[in-house]
Amino acid sequence: MGKLPSSFILRSVANAGSHLSNFHSFSSSSNTIATHIECLSKKLMSMPVRGKGKRDHRFDIVDHALILFNNLIEKYPKPSIVEFNKLLGAIVKTKHYAIVVSKYRQIELLGASHNVYSMNILINCFCQLGRIDFGFSVLGKMMKLGVEPSAVTFSNFDKWAL
Repeated sequence: MGKLPSSFILRSVANAGSHLSNFHSFSSSSNTIATHIECLSKKLMSMPVRGKGKRDHRFDIVDHALILFNNLIEKYPKPSIVEFNKLLGAIVKTKHYAIVVSKYRQIELLGASHNVYSMNILINCFCQLGRIDFGFSVLGKMMKLGVEPSAVTFSNFDKWAL
């Protein structure tokens, strides 16, 4: 009792463990990552004002965020887009917009479905990088996918229209 048939294990290994999803325990691992993201956001908010602190903690925060991102993409089952949004939002606050664009692409390759919030993050990053044209491409993709743009979506463009 308690043993799996060897044919089941072999199929699971051959299918990258997809048949074992019924036995997967999400347990506290998602809570651990959520706790890390929350601490990361708090750490970001408590950063010293420019010129007042001895060192720039933004690089530590980005490194920590990238480690958390890698942990998220290795999890099975994959976390929801909400968890990724929290992490990308923390990176945006450090003004590392190119990193967010890169990580957004990785999330897309994982097959995660995006919501209006994640697409607004991406539009904001493109606008901050001076690539408003790419921002409009994301807006077109939103419409194509049936994601309804919000007031925030359009306010990202208003900042740069002048």
